[in-house]
Order: sequence, then structure tokens, then C-alpha cells
Amino acid sequence: MDSELPFHRIIFFPDVELKFPRCDPKMDILSTLFFVESAIDHVLRTHLFVFDWPMPVNLKLLEQKIPDKTFFDSVIGKAITHNCAMSFSLDIAQTHGFTVETWSRLEGREFRDYTQYYLDVVRSETKTANLSLIHMLSFAIFLTSLAVEVGSKNLINDIVWSIVHKLGESFPYEWIYESLHHWALTYNFRHNDIDETWMFEDYIEEGLDEVAGHLIIDWRG
Repeated sequence: MDSELPFHRIIFFPDVELKFPRCDPKMDILSTLFFVESAIDHVLRTHLFVFDWPMPVNLKLLEQKIPDKTFFDSVIGKAITHNCAMSFSLDIAQTHGFTVETWSRLEGREFRDYTQYYLDVVRSETKTANLSLIHMLSFAIFLTSLAVEVGSKNLINDIVWSIVHKLGESFPYEWIYESLHHWALTYNFRHNDIDETWMFEDYIEEGLDEVAGHLIIDWRG
């Protein structure tokens, strides 16, 4: 975890003694998966009108199992699909060598390593640390949505678990996801003045042009 990140923490109960980081609850794998799947599902429904996609674990089941771990909301969804977040995260990845064509041709371990490498590139090349989470999620959502659109179930599973792994590695504590709502709220407020467009669909269309003919696997039946 970036040593700068605790300085961006939103303190909800200042009268309670905080003992960071040892006493702070960590996100377990199900909570992280719940967050990731909620983000993906929100974006697919809102922007691509996809209401059914092959989740590694059923989202309804996760909601029933851990109802108190609902960290994702529409404010975060708005931030990670904003034109600025999408453009900046893709620019970082592409500047460091990422191409959709290469990504779409890889399989198995190579695919997961490539995906995780560029998720980490986007995170590490973004300043400040709290903004790096928004940009990493924006890039992750782009990759997952692209895989959903071309219908590659195997890729979706690998991408989702790659995101879960990198979040657990770089953003391991619950307070980060509790604070994320406020970071996203600030991001949306500031970027409304810069660019009021959310052009998520345009980026997916551009990505689909690059992989046309490479990933035609229809999981919808």
C-alpha cells in the first residue's frame, strides 16, 4: 500500500481512537470481489445496457452473504467512467506499452500477468494515491467491459480475479473503500467544471475495433 494513502483517510468518528494500520479491518476476498462485481455490474447496466454477464460468484449471493460490505455506489461509478478518468488511465497504460491487440491475444497466466502489470502501472503512475484508486478502477472497468462485449467468459473471469488481487495488494483496508465515496464525490465535483461528458461507451467501441475477429465467443447462448 502506498505510504501516502493514509493521509487521505476520511475520519468519520474522530472521538474514537484510531490505531492505524494494525487494528483496522482488512478487506477479505469476498468483500473485495463484492466491490469489484458491483462496480462492473453498475457500469454494464448503466452504460452498455448489459444486464446479464458471467460473474465468478453470483452478485445476489454476495449481497446476501455480506450485506454490510456494500462499499460501491453510483458516485464511485460516475467517477470511474468519467471521460477524464478513462482517458488518463488509458493514456498511462498505452504510454507504457499496453495495446488491446496484444492483451486480447494472450491466454492463461500470460494474460493475467499482462492485465495485472498494467493495472499496477496505472496505479503507480497516478498521483495522488487516492486518485490512483479511481484511475486503476477506471482502467479495470474498461478491460472487463471490453471482454463482456466480445463475449469472452474466460477473459472476464481472469480479469475480475486480477482486479481483486491488485486491490487486495495495494488497497487492503476497509477504510479505503469507505473513504472512496468522498474521494469520488470530490473528483466528480472538480471534473464537472473541466469536462461534463462521460464517454465510456466511446472507449469501448474503440477497443472493440482493435479486437474485432480475435475474441468471438458467445456466452449469451
